[in-house]
Amino acid sequence: MSKQGSNNNSKNLNINDIYTAISKLSDFLLIINPEGIYQYITVPENNIVDIDPDISLDKHYSEVHISNNFSRTFEKKLTALNKTSTNQEFEFSVESNLQEFYFYAW
Repeated sequence: MSKQGSNNNSKNLNINDIYTAISKLSDFLLIINPEGIYQYITVPENNIVDIDPDISLDKHYSEVHISNNFSRTFEKKLTALNKTSTNQEFEFSVESNLQEFYFYAW
């Protein structure tokens, strides 16, 4: 998790090309702005976390349930990010079909 600065050194960067490349990943990708709004979501075919990108996009993270662990930790890290502008990293877990899955966020 990082806060985007106002100085963008990548003037030739095409955001649509980045999103296309990201969409081919076989992992979850949740891009959330500093206000906590989902800006981009991609999920793998075996979506063990019940997230529907079409419904969740442009919603506040508190409106989209990933796990209690995620919500509590994310809120703390978002506060720290907005206060310090320092990248934040954390781990969280999600239960699905009586199994627990662990994720790393940055």
